[in-house]
Amino acid sequence: DRGSRIADRGSRIADRGSRTAERGSRAGSVYRWALALFFLPGFLAAQQAGSSRDSVFPHSALVITAQRASIPIRSAVSAVTRLDRRTLATRPVRTLAEAAQQAPGIAFLDFEGTGADPQAIIRGFYGGGEADYMQLLLDGRPLNQVESGRINWDLIPLSAVQSIEIVRGPASEVWGDAAMGGVINVITQGADARGWGSAVSGGEHGWLRASASQFGTLGGRAANAFANYSASEGFRDHAERKSGGVNASLGLTGSADRGLTLSTFHDWRDFDDPGPLLQSELQQSRSQSSPFFRYDNTNERLHRLGLESQTAMGRGVLRASLTGEHRTSDRIRTLRLDRDFADTKERELSISRLILSAVLDRSVSNSGSAVLGLDASHGRLRSEYFNVTQGPAVVYSAPSAQRGDLDSHARGNRSTIAAFARYTTQILPRLSASVGSRVDGLRDAFETDEAPESNSTSRLVSSQRAGLNLRYADSDRHRGHAYLSVAQSFKAATPDQLYDRRKIPVPFPPFAVTFSSSELDPQRGTNYEAGIYHDAALGSIEADLSLAAYQMDLKDEIDFDIATLAYRNIGRSRHRGIEAGINLRGPSAVSAFGNYTLQSVTARSGDNAGNYLKAIPRHFIVTGLSAGSHGLLATVSVTSAREMYLDDANDQTIPDWTRWDARASYTRGELSVFADLLNLADSIYSTTGFPDPAGSGEVYMYPAAGRTLHVGFSWRR
Repeated sequence: DRGSRIADRGSRIADRGSRTAERGSRAGSVYRWALALFFLPGFLAAQQAGSSRDSVFPHSALVITAQRASIPIRSAVSAVTRLDRRTLATRPVRTLAEAAQQAPGIAFLDFEGTGADPQAIIRGFYGGGEADYMQLLLDGRPLNQVESGRINWDLIPLSAVQSIEIVRGPASEVWGDAAMGGVINVITQGADARGWGSAVSGGEHGWLRASASQFGTLGGRAANAFANYSASEGFRDHAERKSGGVNASLGLTGSADRGLTLSTFHDWRDFDDPGPLLQSELQQSRSQSSPFFRYDNTNERLHRLGLESQTAMGRGVLRASLTGEHRTSDRIRTLRLDRDFADTKERELSISRLILSAVLDRSVSNSGSAVLGLDASHGRLRSEYFNVTQGPAVVYSAPSAQRGDLDSHARGNRSTIAAFARYTTQILPRLSASVGSRVDGLRDAFETDEAPESNSTSRLVSSQRAGLNLRYADSDRHRGHAYLSVAQSFKAATPDQLYDRRKIPVPFPPFAVTFSSSELDPQRGTNYEAGIYHDAALGSIEADLSLAAYQMDLKDEIDFDIATLAYRNIGRSRHRGIEAGINLRGPSAVSAFGNYTLQSVTARSGDNAGNYLKAIPRHFIVTGLSAGSHGLLATVSVTSAREMYLDDANDQTIPDWTRWDARASYTRGELSVFADLLNLADSIYSTTGFPDPAGSGEVYMYPAAGRTLHVGFSWRR
């Protein structure tokens, strides 16, 4: 028997080697084509002398601030995309997450089925609903949750967005912990943000969205505000959702180069969670919800108050902000431990946080500029778990369940302080260099029911980046920049990963465990990247191309250790990829775009070394075509995900899926009406899933909705 098992293991290893070799061959071919594409614009571009014309190349003059300094996109040493309000209005997108997916390198999987519960993937990083690997900013202010680092994509209505700046790849040298995969800065206060607007839309599954915004002045002072409300019955049973919020800011003092602004932000959401379905349950009904999840619900409230200042200081600008935040969450969540047993608990969470930031952006010389900054935050949290119910399906068929006794509790705080600096200089007329560094100090202190005395841990982590940007083409018809960079980044374990006290029942002593581990070290990554930005005027067609190729080696990766039933620093992985995007603008409102993302993410340690990480699509494509005339505009877009594995052994796959969406709109003056037909081919697919953790061989999936119609209008003055 032992010889047979060894033979079987040898056969599996041989099969794995064959698959790895095949992947290597395919990857090598893709990378060779990418390398050729990287150098192609240099051969196409005529190296002519002459002045550049920003009117021909509108994207060359765009300035982004997500990197904490005002720099032209084409001068960056990382992959950057900017999406403006006018572009997003032409595409069949309804939410901030759907808008962000219009950039190369970003994909969203959906747990809810209609896009209401998006899970982000960027540079091959996927938190699976437990964490996020990118930093979300609202006008430069971070929004990620303290306890998990997760992002609430309901916070910002699309109607309030003036532009979205997306930095892909590690940005720890300026943003620290949460920015291992990238940064998204949502800007609501652009130079063209004037007047007021409103939008209302609705559609199948009981969807209703309404929002209003006002940007301008009040009593001679800058004043901005937006409010939103959304509700849905859900395409599945037990999937009702409601959310809303209001954001307002008022200039207290100010001039062109000096000002003090008070801002406030309030948001709430209340939603049910239908949970995943076994494949056998999917065959019965894709819209059902398992009885195990009948009690699952989340109710959250967020309140923020901030004070920001901007002061001209000689050849620079000092920007400072102080933000206070309080958030409460009441969440009932079920863990389906196998197909016939589940455990349901209610968590009450209260968090208060204070965030301080100061950044000086200053010209040092005619050819150089420097950014100096300081960040600090202190967050306090209190977490309590209460028993609700547990057992087989018959237990969950009861009419209702009441909250039971307190099961566990914890309270503590996370404090961070960081200093960073970056210097950019023009080495040669066509060549610039940028170097940056940041040092983060983190301190966690928690008290739990098992350890009533405070348990504290301190860590010091540094991040760096160095890069070059070469303007290889600068003529009347071609403009191109190429960049190279190397960066070190990190992601600290979240407070939940360190100290979450939810007890998981197990059928052996001690009969209950917690997945958290207070000994987790930060994950660390080293990233190498090369890319180009190329703009071309080809007769009556304007085109802009972006391309990025990267490799990040991650060590001390936090993963779940089945031997100890807890998180451990046991993983190493390699993230390789190519991100390509092209936009074409022709006459008569004709335009096209295409984004292709290749993510090759492989484990480099353990029994599954060489295998792809699960649930991450290797190929992700978003493309579309628009045409219009006399106020009418029609857009068709395609989203496709290919080659996704369900398990670490790469034995099971998620079926490839492709979705077609369409938008038709008519604009007359200040009024615009539209109709979106989502999944117009009525494809039957699931965006993601996972194997039964109990090892039954069955698979849980998250089904997507079929063909769905939404209609609406917007009014702007």
